[in-house]
Amino acid sequence: MKVKQTANNTTTFISSLADEIASLRNDFNYSDFTVVFPTRRAALIFKLTFAEKLKHASLLPSVFSISDFIAHYTPQRIVEKKELLLEFYTIYKEYFKDIDFRTFAPWGEMILSDFDEVNRYLIDHTAIFADLKSYKEIETLFQDDEQQREQLLNFYKMFSDGDSTKLQQKFAEIWNLLPVLYDKLFTKLHTSNKTTEGHALKTIANSPEIVFSGMNASATVLAGFYALTPAERKLFEFIQQRKGLIRWDADEYYVDSAYQEAGFFFRNNPLTHDEFKYKNNNFRSLKKNVRVTGVPLVTGQVKYLGQQLQDLAKDTKSDIDKTVIVLPDESLLPLVLQSLPPEIEDLNITMGYPFTNTNTYRFIYFLEILKKKTVVSDKQTLLHHHSFEQMLRHPYSNFISEWQIDTLSSHGFYFPVDVLHDDAQSFISTWLNDVNVFENHISAFRKLVAHLESVKSTEHDIAAFMLNELEELYMMTQPYLNILDQHAVEMLIEELYNNTRIPFSGEPVNGLQIMGLLETRALDFENIYVVNVNEGSFPKITKHHSFIPYTLRKSFNLPTYTEQDAISAYHFWRLLQRAKHIELLYNTQTDDFAGGERSRYLLQLFYEIQFELKNWSIAHTIITPPLNQIHYINPKIERTPKLTKELEKLFHSGAVKFSATSLQTFINCSLQYYYRYIEKIKEAETKNEEIDMALFGEMLHHAVEQLYNEVKDKTFSKKIAAAIKEKSESVVADTIKLKYDKYYQHKGYAFIIEKILIKYIEQIVDADLALPPFEIIETEKSHEVKLTLKDNVNVTITGKFDRIDKTEEGFRIVDYKTGKDELNSNYNIEKIFSDPKYKVLLQLMLYNWLAERSNYKGIITSGIYPLRRISSKGPESVSSSDWRNNSELFDLSLKKLLEEIIFETDFVQTQDLKRCQYCPYKDICNR
Repeated sequence: MKVKQTANNTTTFISSLADEIASLRNDFNYSDFTVVFPTRRAALIFKLTFAEKLKHASLLPSVFSISDFIAHYTPQRIVEKKELLLEFYTIYKEYFKDIDFRTFAPWGEMILSDFDEVNRYLIDHTAIFADLKSYKEIETLFQDDEQQREQLLNFYKMFSDGDSTKLQQKFAEIWNLLPVLYDKLFTKLHTSNKTTEGHALKTIANSPEIVFSGMNASATVLAGFYALTPAERKLFEFIQQRKGLIRWDADEYYVDSAYQEAGFFFRNNPLTHDEFKYKNNNFRSLKKNVRVTGVPLVTGQVKYLGQQLQDLAKDTKSDIDKTVIVLPDESLLPLVLQSLPPEIEDLNITMGYPFTNTNTYRFIYFLEILKKKTVVSDKQTLLHHHSFEQMLRHPYSNFISEWQIDTLSSHGFYFPVDVLHDDAQSFISTWLNDVNVFENHISAFRKLVAHLESVKSTEHDIAAFMLNELEELYMMTQPYLNILDQHAVEMLIEELYNNTRIPFSGEPVNGLQIMGLLETRALDFENIYVVNVNEGSFPKITKHHSFIPYTLRKSFNLPTYTEQDAISAYHFWRLLQRAKHIELLYNTQTDDFAGGERSRYLLQLFYEIQFELKNWSIAHTIITPPLNQIHYINPKIERTPKLTKELEKLFHSGAVKFSATSLQTFINCSLQYYYRYIEKIKEAETKNEEIDMALFGEMLHHAVEQLYNEVKDKTFSKKIAAAIKEKSESVVADTIKLKYDKYYQHKGYAFIIEKILIKYIEQIVDADLALPPFEIIETEKSHEVKLTLKDNVNVTITGKFDRIDKTEEGFRIVDYKTGKDELNSNYNIEKIFSDPKYKVLLQLMLYNWLAERSNYKGIITSGIYPLRRISSKGPESVSSSDWRNNSELFDLSLKKLLEEIIFETDFVQTQDLKRCQYCPYKDICNR
C-alpha cells in the first residue's frame, strides 16, 4: 500500500502527521505516544499510514478516537443512550408518578441532552437551572455580570406573574426540578460505577493531572480537531502545557479572514495563538477543477453520479482509491449503491445501511401491521385479510412451508386464525401475544436467521446482527421491567429498528469510499463527489431540542445556530482543501415553499471563490432530462357498415340490453358507453377496505329489501313501521357481513356505516308512515320490455325497481338514492335525452314507460327518496300529469336515441373534461 497523496503531490493531513511523529524517534519505539483523532475512521487510517512509513520493526503508538480516549481513561463504564434514558426514567418517575415511558421519552432525551451540554461546557447546573422565582438567588449568582443578569431576569419574569399559562407552569415545574434530577442521576450512576461521556469529559477537564497520571502528556498528539467545548479546551491546554502536540488541519483562506465562518473557532481559540500547525495555503496554491451540476430530484442526481463514476473508473489517469462520495444522510445510500457502475469492484462504506431498508425489516413491519389490525373478540382472533396477504407475499414468509388450509378470499376482510395450519397458527398466535413482546421479536428473528442461513448470506448477516441487537436491548431492559409497560417495550423495539444502521465490512483504504460529512474529518481525497448540495443538507438543518432557551444559551455561551453553521462550514471547506477534482450535485427542483434551493456554499463558489482564487476552475451545468414529445391520438370509434351489423346482432339477440344506467352513460360520453357495454371492458378490480358509495348503496338496498319483503301485500301501518325499525339493526349487521365482512365485529369504520344505514332505514320508514295508505307489492324486481326499431331490429329495455307500491290511485315506483341526486323540475324531453344532469328524470320516466308496458294498469307515478335530504312529504316524484303530457314524446325520443346508438352515431369522447374525472377508462383516453 502506498502513502496516499492528493493532487500536485500534496501530502494528506494524516500522512504529514505520520511523517512528523515518525521523525521524533530514532529507536523505532513509539509505544509511549498517544494519538487522538475526532473519529475512529481517521484513527484507523493513521494506523495504516504510520505502519507503512516505518522501514523497521517498531512499537506503534496508541491511537484513539476522542470518544475512545475518554472511555479509556475513565474508570467508570460509559452508559449507552437507551440505558441512560431508562436510568433517568426511574428518577423522573419519583416526581411525576403518572407519566408513562412513551410520554416521558421525548422530554427525557431533551433533558439528558441539556445535562450533557452543561457538563461539556463546564457550567454549574445549579446556576443555569436556577429557581425561576428566586430573584435574589439570580442576583447573587450573576452579580459580576450585569448584562447577563439582566438577560436572565427578563427571561425569568415570564414565570413570575400569576397569569402564566399552563404550559409555562408545566415548564417551571420541571425546570425547578432539574438541579435535583441532575444530582440524583449522576449520584445514582456513580454508585453503579457508571457515567456519561459528557460527565467523564468534565471530570477529566477538572482534574487532568489525576486522570492522566500514568500517561506521558509530552508524547500525546491531538490531531484534526476544530470546535472545542470548554471541557475539551481545558484538556487540550493541559496537554499543550506539558509539551504535547496539537495539530490542526486548516487553510489560511478561511482562518485569516474574519468574514469566513469556517475559521470562526480557530480565530477564537487561544490554543492556536502561539502555535498553529498545520495552517496551509492550499486554497490559493493548488489547482482545483470544480464542477457544479444541477439535476432534478435526488434520483436524477444519483443516476448522473453513476455515469460520472463509470467515466472515472475507465480513466486510467484517475485513482478510484482516492475517491469519495459524500452523502448528507444515510437515506441516500440505497439509491447510490444501486447506481454504482459494475466497473467499481472495491468499495468501503463508512456510514451504516439503514435497517429499515432491508427485507428483514419489511417482513417484521408486515407482521406489526398484521398485529395492529387484528381483531380479538371473546370467542376468536380475527386476522386482517389484506395485511396477512401482504405478509404472505414477502419471500421470507416461506420459512413456514404451509400457511392456510383453504382459500382465504371467501372470508372477506377478516378471517379466524384457526384456519391456518398448525405451525403457522402457532407462529402468528405467539406474535400476537402482548405479554412477552421481546420474546416474540427475538423468536421471530431466530426463525429468520435459521431460514436465511441457506438462502442469502447478506440478509442472513443482517438478521443475525439485529437478533444480537435485540438480545442486548432485552438484557439492558431487564432491571427496568417493573416500570416499563407493553407500550414502552414496543416503543424501545420500534426505535431500535428505526435507528439501527447495519455496519459494512470493506477495505478501509482501497476502493471507492462512501461516507457522511462528519466521517470525512481529518481525511483527504483527490476526487470528491458530494450529493444534494442544497440548503437543508449542506449545511444540514439541525433542530436543537432543548429546555434551555436561546437567551440562556447566549448568556452561558452554549452553542446556538451560529456555532452550528460555523462547524458545518469548516467540515465542508476543509474537505475540499487538498482535492483535485470536485463534483458537487444539487437538486434543481424546489418544494412548494421554495425550499430545497442550492446551498450557500455553492453561492460562495460562484460569487466569491471564482473571482478571488484564479487557481479554481469552476463550471456550472444544469442537466435537464430530454422531453420526448408524445402525440396523443384521441380515441374514436367511427361508424362503419360492419360496426352497424355487429350492433344490430348484439342488440337483437339480447346480448346487450338498454337500461336507464346505460342510456345515462351514453348521454354522458358515447365512448365510455362503447367501452363498457359494447366491448365490455371490465374496470380494474380492487378490494377496497373502505365502504364506497356504490357498496353503501348496495347494502342499503339489500337491507331495505329484506325488511320490506316481510310486509308485502299488507297495508303499511305504525305497527309494521315499528317492527321494521326493531329488526333493522340485526338485518343491517347481517347485510354488512354478507356484502362486506363475514366476521364483522361492530367496530371501526364499518360500525359508523352501520349506524348511518340504520338511520336511513328509519327515515324511509318514517316517510312511508306519513303517506296515505298503501301496500308494497314488489321489491328489487327487474322488468324487461321488447321494442322494435327500424329494420325490424328488436331490442330489450330493462330496469330494476327498488319498490312498487299499490295506492288508491294506482301504482307508485320508489327508488332510494344515497348520493346527491336531484330531481330537476325545469326540464323538457330534449334535455332529458341530451344532458347528464337530468339523469334522475330519465330514470323515472323510463320506469313509467316500463311499468305501462308491464301490465300495470291505472295511474303510475315514480319518485325518489333522496336519503341525504329526505322529506316527510313522500318521494320526490314525476307527477302522473307530467307523465301523461310527455309520454308520447318520451317514447319517440327513446326510439330515436336507441336507433342513433345502433345505426348512426360515432362513439367519441365527451368534450366536458369534468365528466372524465371518475371515468374508469380515462387512461385509455389520455384524459
